[in-house]
Amino acid sequence: MQTMNMTDIKQRNLPTIESLTETVLPSLFTDSQAISEYGESVINAESQKQYEKLMEESAVTALSVRIERISLALQDADPRKISKEPGWLARFTGKHLEKQARYRLARDNVESLINEGNTYLAQVRQMLDALEALAEEYAHEIQLLRVYIEAGREFLRHAPAEPEQQELIFDKPAERLSRKLANLATLQASHEMSLMHMKLARVQAIDIIDTFSQTIKILVPVWRQHTLALITTSTMNETLTSKATEAHHALMDSLHKSLEGAKK
Repeated sequence: MQTMNMTDIKQRNLPTIESLTETVLPSLFTDSQAISEYGESVINAESQKQYEKLMEESAVTALSVRIERISLALQDADPRKISKEPGWLARFTGKHLEKQARYRLARDNVESLINEGNTYLAQVRQMLDALEALAEEYAHEIQLLRVYIEAGREFLRHAPAEPEQQELIFDKPAERLSRKLANLATLQASHEMSLMHMKLARVQAIDIIDTFSQTIKILVPVWRQHTLALITTSTMNETLTSKATEAHHALMDSLHKSLEGAKK
């Protein structure tokens, strides 16, 4: 996974204001189609589509949904539900066996959801890689747009004024260029907003990757160990129940932190 530092975006070849005002912009007033194409070369339509797809199909949101489901399933797998030694009536009616069966089913359901969560965790990692590459692309386009806009404004400041009254003047290149620059400025502002959203999405992705992966690698094995001991023992004891309950609560707390990180 790449490490993105937005204050240290890789510098690419950028045109200078001087080169644009001296070579590119003068030709706009002699080519009727050139103004409409000014600045178009800096826009990567595929990047915009990729950004929209990443935001619409957020893997972070999908993983958050699975974490919520795991948390709900864990409520049914609370060790305290089978921690008490069954009385004679429960043994006679088989009620204690029914409780154990429900607990086993709840535990298996949690395991299934954890496996789903691992799948979505991998997707979040892929999303983070794509997001970092895309954020770099947007940052570069913002730099390009800034140069093109400033060059266009500089050129207009020194361009000869168009005649106010002249018959049959249908093409007013200065006005057209001014409108074009306004549109490019709007696009630049949109890119800057998108880049801010990418930064926030990146923070959310990193938070949920860190907390959920640590939960899976550290707390889930501990939870498995104690819950397995609980359902395979023939005699309940306070120490066994206490450890299983402690592992259960630690797992739920960690999942809650994962959700909180995804909602920042």
